[in-house]
Amino acid sequence: MKIRALKVNEQPLVGSSLRNWLQLLWLNRFRISIRYWPRAFFISLIILSTFPFRVYERLKYNKKIKKTEIIQSPIIILGHWRSGTTYLHMLMTRNNNSAYCTNFKVFMPWMFISGEKLFKNAVQKSMPTKRRMDNVYLRVDEPTEEEFGLINFTPYSQYHGVSFPKERNYFKQYCTFEGVSERIINKWRRIYLYYLKKITYHSGGKRLVLKNPPSTARIKLLLELFPHAKFIHIHRNPLNVYSSTKLMYANQFPYFYLQEAKADEDEFIIETYTNLYKKFFEEKDLIPKENYIEISYHQLYSNPLATIEQIYQLLSLEGFEEAKPQLEEYIATQRSYIPNKHKIDEGIKKKLYDKWSFCFKAWGYKMD
Repeated sequence: MKIRALKVNEQPLVGSSLRNWLQLLWLNRFRISIRYWPRAFFISLIILSTFPFRVYERLKYNKKIKKTEIIQSPIIILGHWRSGTTYLHMLMTRNNNSAYCTNFKVFMPWMFISGEKLFKNAVQKSMPTKRRMDNVYLRVDEPTEEEFGLINFTPYSQYHGVSFPKERNYFKQYCTFEGVSERIINKWRRIYLYYLKKITYHSGGKRLVLKNPPSTARIKLLLELFPHAKFIHIHRNPLNVYSSTKLMYANQFPYFYLQEAKADEDEFIIETYTNLYKKFFEEKDLIPKENYIEISYHQLYSNPLATIEQIYQLLSLEGFEEAKPQLEEYIATQRSYIPNKHKIDEGIKKKLYDKWSFCFKAWGYKMD
């Protein structure tokens, strides 16, 4: 843990506005663990030093962004964090007609238009070469989930519970938005739409391809914004999801902590999955059948090209043949990737099956 305490430059909140950072500190009663003071200082330093660039970009582009229309309905990928959403996102953006959040656009969401030449190289250097939970390569221009950008705009995100684990039971409400006031939901909706308009404007109006695991529990909210959006849901054996999530909590999250974390993560992992998918099953039938497709992790990894072709066909998407060479090239680079293997205690298996039985049954997974 000493190495992690010294690692200060991988903080996802460095792209935050000063107002957002102060709101987060206030919400957490300024409780930063002493060992993580260097991280908080680093975040504050970057936020203060980049203030003029945020102001400049806002003054120059704000009106244009607000006038931007998202004409093409987005493609939205749903699924738990450890279900293969990243690989699916990589494949669905392997064409020349997609707009998407990149690692740079989430680390610097306030100034990714005008600050690209100044800051992109620095962001790349601050990132690890691979994700620590699964060895997937990280590059500054690769697609990622928009929630990492939203945390730099607003305190209304479950992801703040990673940096502030003492308050994660408070922040978890912003995954499903169950019980959250309409006033806050409207604020979140405006911020989310603004961010997507900014990405659309920067891309020249290309179609958004979005991957954001919390969206799995926000179908109704998303349909209110984009009634004709196309949805792709990917699921994976819940036992493997649990094990992979445990690895993420152990190997990735500690690099972001600003507070000492609780030792036992099991209950939170189980509760998060349960809440995510209860809301998903409550709302998924709101999606018109012609705009929805469901695939499995095994299906995608065993035959990625055929799976993507099927998605294009069933969702009536154009451009598969044009995208095919890029897809084949990317798939070839991933052939050496070997997913982690996990072992689970039999007692945990029984508990997972009891809590998540509705998912095991819905997708036909067995307990062993």
